[in-house]
Amino acid sequence: MTNESGMIHSLSYGEPIGKSHHSVLDWTFSCYLPRPATKVKKYLYDKGNFDEIREMLGGFDWANVLHGKSADDI
Repeated sequence: MTNESGMIHSLSYGEPIGKSHHSVLDWTFSCYLPRPATKVKKYLYDKGNFDEIREMLGGFDWANVLHGKSADDI
């Protein structure tokens, strides 16, 4: 019934049912449970187009965009 020792616990032999000569077995079976699938977001930083990002961000006048703003606002 199992592929590993220790998967059957609390084995007990019971009295036969009715006039049968077969014993009744009662046990606890510990089986494998499927692991929940975890979804982890993985970013592929090596696939980014960093030259284009630098070009786009370099087109802003950051001094005027950030002028007069606090660190929290920025």
